[in-house]
Amino acid sequence: MGWPLRMFQEEGLYFVTSRCYQGRLLLRPSAEMNEVVGGVLARAVQHSAGTVRLHAFTFASNHFHLLVWARGAALASFMQYLRANLSKKVGRLVDWSGGFWERRYSAEPVLDDTALVGRLRYVLAHGGATLAPSSPA
Repeated sequence: MGWPLRMFQEEGLYFVTSRCYQGRLLLRPSAEMNEVVGGVLARAVQHSAGTVRLHAFTFASNHFHLLVWARGAALASFMQYLRANLSKKVGRLVDWSGGFWERRYSAEPVLDDTALVGRLRYVLAHGGATLAPSSPA
C-alpha cells in the first residue's frame, strides 16, 4: 500500500522533522559533520530557487527539525534533495550503507502566530539556529 498524498498549502510555514533509521546516532556532531550538514542544507535552499525559505533549524544526533516557508509542493522537492544528499554524504562520512532515514519526513503546517512561536521556541531550545529573512531582490 502506498503512502497517502501530502496536502500542501498554496504557500505557508511548515515544521519539518526527519529521523535517522532506528534512531541511530548517524548525525553526531563534529567539525566535519557540521560542515557537511551545513553545506548540504545551504545547497538545498539554493537549489529551491526561492520557493523554499529556511527560517530555523536544529540537527540532533539522530534527527533534525526545520522551520521553513514553502510555496506549493516545493517542500517535497527540497526535502528529497536534502535527505538524499545528507544520506549520501553523511553515510560516507560515518561509513553507513543501507537505509538512512527511518520513514517519510513529517511536515506539519504552522497555522498561526502562536504555533509559530511554539515551534521556534522548540527549535531554539534544542540548540537550533535561526536565519534572518532574506530581503527581496
